[in-house]
Amino acid sequence: MGAGGDGAVLQGRGIGGFGSVMALSGGGDHLHEAVALLRSLMRNNEENVVKKAFQPAAMAALLRILACSSCNVQVQENVLGLLWEFSVYEEMNYRIANTIVNDDVLFERLVRFCGCSCSSSVIEFCAAALLQNLCKNEDMRSKVSSTEGIAEGLLYLIESFDMPAQVKALERSENCNSPMVMGWCVSMLDCGFETYQIRGLDLLLGFSQSIVFLQLASHEGAISRLVKLLNSGSTTVLEKAIEALYMLSMPEENEVKIASHDLAIQRLTAFLESDSSSVRGNSVKALESLSFNQINKEKILEQNRALEKVAALLFHESLAAQSSACSLLWNLSNTTTANKIKISSIHGVPQRLSDLLLSNSPLVQEKAAGAIMSLSYNGGSRKMMSSAACIFERLIKLLDSVSTLVHQNAAGALYNLSISPQNIAVIGAHPRSVANLVTLLSSKCGLVQEYVAGALGNLALFEEIREEMKQKGAMPLLKKLKNNSSNISVKTQAKRALDNLMV
Repeated sequence: MGAGGDGAVLQGRGIGGFGSVMALSGGGDHLHEAVALLRSLMRNNEENVVKKAFQPAAMAALLRILACSSCNVQVQENVLGLLWEFSVYEEMNYRIANTIVNDDVLFERLVRFCGCSCSSSVIEFCAAALLQNLCKNEDMRSKVSSTEGIAEGLLYLIESFDMPAQVKALERSENCNSPMVMGWCVSMLDCGFETYQIRGLDLLLGFSQSIVFLQLASHEGAISRLVKLLNSGSTTVLEKAIEALYMLSMPEENEVKIASHDLAIQRLTAFLESDSSSVRGNSVKALESLSFNQINKEKILEQNRALEKVAALLFHESLAAQSSACSLLWNLSNTTTANKIKISSIHGVPQRLSDLLLSNSPLVQEKAAGAIMSLSYNGGSRKMMSSAACIFERLIKLLDSVSTLVHQNAAGALYNLSISPQNIAVIGAHPRSVANLVTLLSSKCGLVQEYVAGALGNLALFEEIREEMKQKGAMPLLKKLKNNSSNISVKTQAKRALDNLMV
C-alpha cells in the first residue's frame, strides 16, 4: 500500500508510535493496513523506518500478533514477512530471537508456521526463512535442535544453508523476486527430504512467470540441483523438477546450460518411457524446448531409440504432450535427410500426424502440420507422408483455419507435397484446394504468401488446374505480390507461379 488514502493517516501518526497504533487498533483491517504500511515504507527506503521500528513498543506489538491465533491470514503473512525482513539486521535479529526463545507460545507458533501443511505458502516460506535467520543466535539454535517434533528436513535446512544477511539482497522488492527467496528455494532442492524438495519445487514453479526468476534461478545454481533431482525415486519430485527445468529452458542461454549436464538429456529421454503419464508429458515438453539448439538436437539423437520414444508420445492423452512431440519431431527432422526418412519410417508416424490435423487444439494442428511440412521436404520421406490416409484433404481444410500459424504450416506442407506430380493431381482434384490457396494470397503473413504462391506454382504445371486458378482470380493477386512485396522469397514464388500459369 502506498502513502495515500488511509495509509496517509497512519503515517501521519508517526512511525515511532507504531506500537501504540497496533495496540489500540484491536485487529481487523486497520491492523492489516498498519503492518502493510510499515512494509511499504521499508521497501521505499523511508528514512529511520528500521531504527524507529526497533523501539520496544513496535516490536512487542508485532510479536503479539504472531502469537495471536485469531489474526487473519493476510495479517500473519505481512507480520512474518516484516519480521523476516527485520531479521537481516543484526541488532533486530538479536532482539527478535531472544524474545521468541523466552516465550514458548511464540516459539511453538513460529515452528508450526514452518510446517508443510500450512494453509498459506507465503506464511510457510516467511516463517521458515525467519527461523533460519534467527538461528544465527546460539540460544535459538540450541532450542530448535533440542525441540521434539521439528521436522528433520526443516532442521537440516536451518543448520546447513547460509542465507545472505544483507538487507541489500532483498532489493526492496516483493519477496518472490528476491535473490534471498531464490536462495532459500534452491537450498530446499539440496535437502535430502522429499517433503522439502517438493516444497522448494512448488515455490520455484510458483515464481516461474517472473522474469527475475528466470535470471536468478540459474544464478543461484537451480539448474544443477534440478538436474540432480532427475535421479530421484519420487514420481512427484520428478514431475515437478522436469517442469521446472522446462520453465528454466526458456531463455536461450539456459538451453545450453541445462544440456551441458550429461545427465539432463540422457534422463529426460529415458523418461519418455516412464510409467508416469505426467513424467512422460513433462519430459517431452522439456526436450522440445531444448531441441531448438542445434547441439542439443544432436545430443538427443545420440540417445538410444530417441526418435521411437518421441514418436510414441504422439499418442499421449495430453494435448500439450502431443503438441510437444510433434514439435520435437519437427526440430529433430531439420537435421539430416537420413533423420527425415528414419522418422517417416517409424510405424504409424505418417498416419498419426495426419490424424492430429483433426485435433481440437490449434496448437496441435500447427505443430502436426509443421512436422509434415518438414518431413515432406525430402523425396523419400515425402512419399511415405503422402501415403497417410486423408492427409491432403485435412491440410486443405486447415487453410480455412482462423490461425495464421496453422495457415502457414498447412500451406508449407502442401507446397512440399505438391513437388511430386502424382500429388499435384490429388491436391488439384479437391474441390476447395485452389480456392483456399488463392484466398490466402491476400494474407498479411509473408511466409503464408510464400508457401501459398509456391504451392500454386506447382499446381499450375497441370493444365486443368491452371484454368481453375485463373477463374478463381489467382493472376491479379500473384502480380500484386510480384510487383509490390518487399519479401524476395514471396516475389520469387509469385513470379514462378505466374510463369507457369502463362504456359
